[in-house]
Amino acid sequence: MPIGVMLRWNDDKGFGFIRPSDIEGPDLFCHKSSLLDGEGSILDGDEVKFVMEYDERK
Repeated sequence: MPIGVMLRWNDDKGFGFIRPSDIEGPDLFCHKSSLLDGEGSILDGDEVKFVMEYDERK
């Protein structure tokens, strides 16, 4: 499972961006609905494990 760092988390709007540690490319969008531990469980600078998914609607 890839590891990254939460760069910018906007708690008011419920989203942020992850900078992958071992994958080249742009920062990845993360929505609060994808957090396993729920809203309020993440802060800027936290190390995170993530699964990449593609949403064709976006």
